[in-house]
Amino acid sequence: MIDKLSLVSLKMQWIKPFINIILAISIGTFIFIVFGSHSFASDDRYLIPSVIMLIWSLLLCSFIYTFPLVPKKALKNDGYIKRLKNNVIRCYFYLLSLIAVLACFGVILVSVRIVGIWFRS
Repeated sequence: MIDKLSLVSLKMQWIKPFINIILAISIGTFIFIVFGSHSFASDDRYLIPSVIMLIWSLLLCSFIYTFPLVPKKALKNDGYIKRLKNNVIRCYFYLLSLIAVLACFGVILVSVRIVGIWFRS
């Protein structure tokens, strides 16, 4: 599982600048609406989309920056300490992948609910 996530994140490296730009825009929009001028802050219809963009871009950034660092599987002829170290690091990345999958499902649920609230208002 983590090998496939690593491969996907390596293939998605070209999207890093776009994700970083979206992250910066959503943070800027959020800060401007919450702390910015009162004439624009009273019309906070862009607050919910900026929060959704912020959450998704943070999730994608953490995915793209974390999973290329997964080490390859240890070979049988490697030393015991090297295999143990490699397995401990891979176990850490496996736990991170489970957290990432759960976070993705959580963000999907939160996004659906927030968009529903945004359309009602």
